[in-house]
Amino acid sequence: MRNALDRLATHFPGGPQGNRNLTALLGALLLAGTVIELATLVLGLQQTLAVHIFVGVALIPVVALKLASTGWRMIRYYTRAAAYRAEGPPRPLLRGIAPLVVGSTVALLGSGVGLVFAGPHAQFFRSVHSASFALFLFVVGAHSIAHLSKLRRFALADWARGRRTRGHLLRRGLVGFALVAGGAVAVAALESSGPWLTAIRHSVGG
Repeated sequence: MRNALDRLATHFPGGPQGNRNLTALLGALLLAGTVIELATLVLGLQQTLAVHIFVGVALIPVVALKLASTGWRMIRYYTRAAAYRAEGPPRPLLRGIAPLVVGSTVALLGSGVGLVFAGPHAQFFRSVHSASFALFLFVVGAHSIAHLSKLRRFALADWARGRRTRGHLLRRGLVGFALVAGGAVAVAALESSGPWLTAIRHSVGG
């Protein structure tokens, strides 16, 4: 397995530094998206539902890419790749809440998509969405605070001259693809959200 991973790694140059830069940029994008989603809740979904749906769905490819980048780091560390071992292990708190971060994020996004397509009366998806949102805020908030310094230092490293590492064009391309794919899927989701938008208009009118 180790040899297979080493061969795969040759297609993604940059090593742990490149992985760190990619993960930091994706984390910054997800943090920005989460802030926008929270803002739609504060302002009221009656006025901002379309934005809420668009941003939430658009984040899905970004989340998938971040899970891939963090998963790759974990696999390389625990398969004893020297460069990743030199970076050191994740902090115990972050290792402990990692399954909750992943689980709540997947449940939140998955139930959100379910709500879009199932409509306003899908009680199961509504319940899962509400419960996963509460857990998401708690664990992802702690996760984000712990990584704020890395976001500031590395999120734009692949875009700054003198700080780029090998493979920066590939990583930038992957992020760009995730954003474009997310936008395309989000547009499709909006086109399927008619029942929600109608329900919101009726609730405002009533």
